[in-house]
Amino acid sequence: MQNLNLILAGLESGRITAAELVDQALSHAADPALQGNVSFRRLFPDQARHEASYWDEKRATGQKCPSLAGVPFSVKDNFDVQGRVTCAASPVLKNNPRASRDAPFLAKLRALGAVLIGQTNMTEFAYSGLGLNSHFGTPLSPAGRAQSMVAGGSSSGGAVSVAEGMSLFAVGSDTSGSCRIPAACCGLAGFRPSQSVFPSRGIIPLAPSFDVPGLIAPDVSGLAALFDAVTGHEGVQSKHSLCGKRFLLPTDLLLEETDSEVRNYYDQAISVLTDLGVKTDRRPFLFDQIANELPPSDIVTYEAFQFHKDYLAKQRAEYDPRIAMRMEQAAKISSARYSQLLEKMRGLRRLSDKILADFDGLLLPTLPILPPRLNQLTEEKNYLRMNSLIIRNTAIANHLDLPSVSIPMVEATAAGTPVSLQLIGARNADHGALHLASLISKHL
Repeated sequence: MQNLNLILAGLESGRITAAELVDQALSHAADPALQGNVSFRRLFPDQARHEASYWDEKRATGQKCPSLAGVPFSVKDNFDVQGRVTCAASPVLKNNPRASRDAPFLAKLRALGAVLIGQTNMTEFAYSGLGLNSHFGTPLSPAGRAQSMVAGGSSSGGAVSVAEGMSLFAVGSDTSGSCRIPAACCGLAGFRPSQSVFPSRGIIPLAPSFDVPGLIAPDVSGLAALFDAVTGHEGVQSKHSLCGKRFLLPTDLLLEETDSEVRNYYDQAISVLTDLGVKTDRRPFLFDQIANELPPSDIVTYEAFQFHKDYLAKQRAEYDPRIAMRMEQAAKISSARYSQLLEKMRGLRRLSDKILADFDGLLLPTLPILPPRLNQLTEEKNYLRMNSLIIRNTAIANHLDLPSVSIPMVEATAAGTPVSLQLIGARNADHGALHLASLISKHL
């Protein structure tokens, strides 16, 4: 995997060309030893090469180029791409009209010069954290492919496209962890922003109360560079230092049923940070209250069903049965109950804001478990339990609308046991959270 900041510097200096980067990405996507066939739903090779040549010619003639000019990237199949049918990796939408324009977040990246390689595979309609797709195949984590370790979801193809060198970063959606989970499963960095930061229009919704565009990159410094480019923070020097920073370490359900390997790496990371002068406060956060007062799956299920009810009535047989069955659980949720849940969610978000005013963030494992193997997910009971566990620690950031960064632990990934540390920051303090996470990543 390549460091995005070094790539950007190489493009600027002329040491690297956009054409070289795009050719390399497309070559990896076509390599039968890799997973391009299940990671992408469709590739745009001619368009990508044309755009790469355009940016190379501009640089060669001394013209100023935008900050991401020539950087190849992938986008999840639930984002509108002009002239393409947005299918969310499902046959259900195959006859829908072609998109008349790019989703705004995608349009912003392309305006900054990023070169779109293709649209990536995902869990159908983004409705699982495990990354399985019964229609178009399931990408596996390159960190544990020999063991059939899942890549995580729902942005499975995007994560694998980065991990296997088919793109330098990936755009996904994140409803309960759908960028951070596959990033963690594949030894990458993942980011879920506050809802106010990136526009969510032009994305097939799962649950609008929680949906946001997110990013996956090889490391946290790459995420920070992308965030700064998109938000206009480029050139703003971060004055963060870890010494004296104060983090809440949750002691409630967020650490229950945690695999021993995950817990060991987490404890090691906290020990390293403590030695660097970080202050920690171990106490319960809000997970118990969320679990008791705000069953998150109820909001997701209710909102998902609003989009899908007409499709389900006419095309249920085209859905993955697991996806259809979960969506149909919305029949048990009344509109009055849904309104009550939204009000409780708003109250918990206000309470979270008050608690985090005294901290620089929360630190906890991104995933409480190692990525499951495919043979662990064949039985429905195990599938549902693993899905519930894999989204547990990430979903809290979506419920409370907090920026969240998954920070890979390099040593763990190299050992074939991908483990990540998650930093959750205060609402709308995304720039600070990313740059703190970047500092932390240098010591893990």
